Amino acid sequence: MSTPNKTRHLNRDCSFQRSDNALLAGLVSDLDKLLKNQAAADVHFMVDHEQVVTAHKLVVLARCERYRNKKKFHQPSSENSPIVIQLGKQFSAAAVRDVVGYMYTGEVRGWLSYASEACLVCKVLLLCSLGEWCKVWRRSKLLFQTF
Repeated sequence: MSTPNKTRHLNRDCSFQRSDNALLAGLVSDLDKLLKNQAAADVHFMVDHEQVVTAHKLVVLARCERYRNKKKFHQPSSENSPIVIQLGKQFSAAAVRDVVGYMYTGEVRGWLSYASEACLVCKVLLLCSLGEWCKVWRRSKLLFQTF
């Protein structure tokens, strides 16, 4: 019987064990590399002053409820014609870039200066998992404002 926090992997030549944390860290690292590979991106989020934040269709489909039933996300992509999503001028490229980064890694990085804007991006994209973080952030902000 194996322990719940361990995953057993067997290879033809040898067997070894790695913890779930090591597997998760490896997956996050691989997804972070994918995030940085803009050449393979097939989704363009258009934001503030026509800046582009890129992503990959499969990641957007997996993480954003809003796009799961959109026909254009279920058709094969063309190399020359990415899916374009107009988010508008109300969002900065930095906020959208960090939200997209969260889609890939599950990590909230450097948002404190524009957390409320990033939370609005999450709401527009229907990025539910980060929506909970936004609720906690708003509550803590209200708590600190009362002092």
